[in-house]
This record gives sequence, C-alpha cells and structure tokens, in this order.
Amino acid sequence: MDFIIHTDKGIVPIEVKYKKMKNPEITRSFRGFLAKYKPLTGIIVNLTLDETLKANGTKVFFIPFWKLTEEEIPAR
Repeated sequence: MDFIIHTDKGIVPIEVKYKKMKNPEITRSFRGFLAKYKPLTGIIVNLTLDETLKANGTKVFFIPFWKLTEEEIPAR
C-alpha cells in the first residue's frame, strides 16, 4: 500500500507499480488490506494496464499513470 485517500465514501487504497502490466495482478499485501478494511474501491497505478476487476468485494481500478491527469480518480 503506497497511499490511502479518505473520501466522503470511505477510504481508497492506492498502490503504484512502475512496470508495464499486461494482466491485472494484486499483491498479497493489497489483498490483505482489502480483506481487512473492505473499501468500496481501490486503485493500482501502473504504466500501461487500463482495466477494472472485483477483489474481495472491492472494485479495483488498474489505471495507467497518464490517465490520472485526464480523468477524475474513481473513488465512487
């Protein structure tokens, strides 16, 4: 876990990976955080992958870093 954002909808865990991801990969520590705190959303920032999946009841967004400047961060 690299960052945690507090929003009016709860917490949003953010993990940053400096690599080109071809497939969604969630680290054991990120999964553990999701299981313990059950946030509605989580974000994994990376170099290439743009995908969304569900893990432990949390919607996890894989976002290429360059999209963070173009779109609102999905915290809902």
